[in-house]
Amino acid sequence: VDVPANQTVSVSETYLQREPLPGTLIVTTTPVAGAIAVDGQARGTGSWTGEVPATDSHTIRLGEVPGFATPASQTITLAPGERRTVVGQYERQAQTATLSVTTTPVAGPISVDGQARGAGAWTGEVPVGSHTVAFGEVTGYEQPAQQTMTLAAGERRTITGTYRERPRVAFLTI
Repeated sequence: VDVPANQTVSVSETYLQREPLPGTLIVTTTPVAGAIAVDGQARGTGSWTGEVPATDSHTIRLGEVPGFATPASQTITLAPGERRTVVGQYERQAQTATLSVTTTPVAGPISVDGQARGAGAWTGEVPVGSHTVAFGEVTGYEQPAQQTMTLAAGERRTITGTYRERPRVAFLTI
């Protein structure tokens, strides 16, 4: 601007406040496709890429997938223009249960699903699902009935086989 000598010029300026550049958030889940929510909004399954306001906190939550442990929620803040990837790592949950079998008052033979497991007491991991526990013969005792049960992942179950003493019979010959 040229201002001639002895003259006054008025200058005004207008400043516009610009919104900060958004950040780009990339969310993926592995090894399975879990549901993705960002700031409480469903964003898809398996992977999502989107712009989010920078300098704000954003909470990423992942949905449950049967047979897998759900990753913990994460809260992040992006700088203007930043591009960040967040990976939700699902871990396979144990697909086993714990079964404990005891016999009383004697140490009777134990079998689980047709496999001998010792006598008196046995504890072990079994696959999730249906299992049959059977008890073997012990001289002088009535054999307990077999028991069938269905076990869920992580469940702990205790089974007891109770042997009953057989009545003793004596014959007297005269």
